[in-house]
Amino acid sequence: SSRVRIDPSLLTEVSSIDNEHHELVTQFEYLLGSPDADPSSVRFSEILSETGGLLNTHFTNEEAILKSFGMPEDDVSSHVQAHNDIMEQYAQLNLDLMHGKLPNRFDTLLMFNDWIIGHILNHDLKIRKYVSATRLPA
Repeated sequence: SSRVRIDPSLLTEVSSIDNEHHELVTQFEYLLGSPDADPSSVRFSEILSETGGLLNTHFTNEEAILKSFGMPEDDVSSHVQAHNDIMEQYAQLNLDLMHGKLPNRFDTLLMFNDWIIGHILNHDLKIRKYVSATRLPA
C-alpha cells in the first residue's frame, strides 16, 4: 500500500512535531484505506482509541514546545484552545458511540481530517515562523 508522505509544505521544521504528525497522518491514511472500519466496527473503535492516544500525547508535547518558543501568549492560548476543542469532539464521538449513536463513515472521516490535516494547516504551520528565531534542538 502506498504511504502518505507529508507534503513538505506541511512541515513545521520541528522534527519531533513533524514525526508525530507523520504518525497521525499514517493513522488517518489507515482509516481511509479500511472501508470495513465503519463506526459500528471493533476495528474503528481500536483506530479511534489509538488516534486519541496519539493526539493527546502530541498535543501535550506540542504545547510544551510552543511555550518554549517565545510565541505570543495569545497565539499559544488559541492553539491550546484548538487542541481542547479537538479533544472535546473526540470525547463526544466516544460518548456517542457508547450510547449507540453511530455517525456515518463519511462524517467520521471528515472529523479525522479536521483533527489532523485541518489542525496542521490552520494552527501548526504557524510554528514555522518561530523556529528560525529560536532553533530548538530537534
